[in-house]
Amino acid sequence: MSARTTLCAFCTLLFVVIHYYPVLCSHEGQEPYVHIIRPQGDICMLEEDGGLLVEIQIFRWYEGRLRVRVNGTSLADMTEGHLHGGDEEGMELRWTMYGLRAPDYYVTSVEFFDLDGQVVAGARRISMVGPFTNPFLDPPEPVIVQPVAQEHADYPTRTSELATVIAETKDLHDVRPGQAFVILMGSGVLGYYGRMKQVSARIHFPPESYRRMCPLLVPQMLMAAVFTEDGTEVIRLSRPTLFWAGNFTEEEKENLASLTPVKDDGSYSVLYEVPTGWTQAARPPPCCLLADGSCGDRDQSMPLMGFMAEEHPEGFAPPDDFEAIGYEPPPPERFDHLWLRAPEGRRVSVVLTSCGRLAGLRRTILSLLRANTYPIDRYILIEDSGDMSMAARVIEEFGDIFDIIVNKKRMGQLYSIDKAYSAVNTEFIFHCEDDWIFNGIPNFISDSISVLLHEPRASTVHISNTSFLYPIDDFEWMTPDGVPYHKILNARPEAKNPERQLRVFSFSFHPGLRRRVDYDNHLKPLQSFFQEDYINAYLYWLGFFMVKLPRKYCNHLDINSISRHMEYHQEHEKYK
Repeated sequence: MSARTTLCAFCTLLFVVIHYYPVLCSHEGQEPYVHIIRPQGDICMLEEDGGLLVEIQIFRWYEGRLRVRVNGTSLADMTEGHLHGGDEEGMELRWTMYGLRAPDYYVTSVEFFDLDGQVVAGARRISMVGPFTNPFLDPPEPVIVQPVAQEHADYPTRTSELATVIAETKDLHDVRPGQAFVILMGSGVLGYYGRMKQVSARIHFPPESYRRMCPLLVPQMLMAAVFTEDGTEVIRLSRPTLFWAGNFTEEEKENLASLTPVKDDGSYSVLYEVPTGWTQAARPPPCCLLADGSCGDRDQSMPLMGFMAEEHPEGFAPPDDFEAIGYEPPPPERFDHLWLRAPEGRRVSVVLTSCGRLAGLRRTILSLLRANTYPIDRYILIEDSGDMSMAARVIEEFGDIFDIIVNKKRMGQLYSIDKAYSAVNTEFIFHCEDDWIFNGIPNFISDSISVLLHEPRASTVHISNTSFLYPIDDFEWMTPDGVPYHKILNARPEAKNPERQLRVFSFSFHPGLRRRVDYDNHLKPLQSFFQEDYINAYLYWLGFFMVKLPRKYCNHLDINSISRHMEYHQEHEKYK
């Protein structure tokens, strides 16, 4: 062998020793170990295709041999080991085994051998493996037991610095293979508990941090859920449970809201109906509006207010001169849609909420009537100021178009929406508040109907200039009849990551169309959620999301006036 060859061999050996010796020394005394991920637990099931999924995660395996067996049948016999660069996160391996009999017991074993063939580490798991069952078929019903549920006599629970949460399944069978028990707190995950029928957890609320987080004394919201076992899909969700948590003063405790929805017997709200024709007899007398939206008896304590009530209490005949009573009817050809009705399955009611802001309400209504070209079944306006003089002015101005609901005292936004929605009998609701102005661009209701018919999990169609508040996907989707729209993005639910706090966008009271059936099935009554953010979180876990139309059809009255008017003229010029 030449001196040159010898030198090259020596250099190579020196490089190997220098490079690998520290690594080999650092691995000395570190035995490999394994975590068997699947089959999971003592009871599991086959996959949908009939195979048994075996999944393991190995750490610190640098040399020797690895053997994986199920009931003595070899799945793997490997010798490569890890790369010597380290394995901080381990290495995952998976196999699928077919031809198994179920139900039956199966033993999964993993063994590590050194270079001499001796077993140095390993793990084994005995599992009862059953046949595949669809986790979405007949799932258990999860409930929050503590803090107490809304139906409980002691609702809501009040706690200072520590809350004990107990959730369980009732009425149906327990959480089974393929499913997992999860507790949710708002839009975040409190804990992922796997296949159990009852779970318990504790939440600490340090007074100082709670005060910083919640200066307005907002309650907390808990939900119990059954997820798929991988923690990515919600199978069933409980109704929310609200509770008060914080180191409150005695005065604050006395002023905490009850959180229980108002049991409405019809004594809180009065309905002033639109006359069947504005030139006919006086409007119907004010009547109690019951919880189901039906009309009760006449409310004798409420006056017959509004349109021509004082001058013509018994009604009046059509005058020859409309201007004599201060009313100029619009040209018939411009408002043909006011006298038409949409086909069944596409009918819309407009619900507008207001609270003592007549100037904003006037601008909202006039701009909405000017912009909309879609037939509306019913216009409903609810006034929540509790001020009867304000109610009289609202009825005077808008009572010939809107059925007006007047709350005798201020009841709050969610009560008012519940009350107004109870009077709706159409498939869709166009919801709006009294601080928006419409740009005069038509077709937003018809396009929104097209989107909701195409997207069954869309909760509402966003049409306003506040879309910059939401993350919107760049892809432009299209309905079968050619209406473009964008989806407002939500992160995918992830129950196995309790540290992940999400900002979700699944619901809003901004102007937009929504389905009445979603309200009836999931949200009724809205009062049980206390605030809009909790409605948003609940619908998020149910898999709902928002969509928006590409154009901006209305602007918020509180946005800077210059930018508002610039947007108005830009959008209006595009339309023209």
